Amino acid sequence: MTCSKKTLVKRHEKRGDNNEVSFEWLRLEHYPNDYVINTDNKSVTQMLIIVDVPYLHINTISQQILNL
Repeated sequence: MTCSKKTLVKRHEKRGDNNEVSFEWLRLEHYPNDYVINTDNKSVTQMLIIVDVPYLHINTISQQILNL
């Protein structure tokens, strides 16, 4: 997954994370054949639909993503 620096900062603020925001992983090259999902302006549900995780309960995954 990837997002803009602005989105990453907003997500840290939203969850009350006062640690320094690292943008290093945003600069990493993607491996060949990787699926890269841009998460800007997408809800957790929209991301799950893109990833297509039918075997897991959406509420469980949503909670796990929100707690990251």
